[in-house]
Amino acid sequence: MALLDEHRCDVLLNATDPRFVMPPFQAALKVRVHYLDMAMSLSRPHPERPHEACGVKLGDAQFEMAGEWEKAGRLALVGIGVEPGLSDVFARYAADELFDHIEEIGIRDGANLIVDGYDFAPSFSIWTTIEECLNPPVVYEAGRGWFTTPPFSEPE
Repeated sequence: MALLDEHRCDVLLNATDPRFVMPPFQAALKVRVHYLDMAMSLSRPHPERPHEACGVKLGDAQFEMAGEWEKAGRLALVGIGVEPGLSDVFARYAADELFDHIEEIGIRDGANLIVDGYDFAPSFSIWTTIEECLNPPVVYEAGRGWFTTPPFSEPE
């Protein structure tokens, strides 16, 4: 917080690993600067029923503080990396500028990154990759809301 004050920052852009997003998020609110984050606070599966009920979803810890940000008159944008983030911008552009009607937009992510001398080279945070592989899929459907499914139980 002292650095934000010392350098009279207006905006904090957080590009840290998702495990570390909450302290900068809270510091930005405390010193009343706008906040941008490519990631979101981490998720945790439901402790007893991980494939039937949602636990803590990505960003929940940050979204719970939305009222405090609004009261402070500051903007906090989270999840503005690639997915979610850039893919959402592309989808909105397609809806507004390219098509009259859209039934569904599907976002898929894949990579075939090759780095000489390494058998495995993730294209983004290894910790985010591990979290995504260990947690059950979280799905949102209109009319049904948020729910989870067992891994690979549906085509997508």
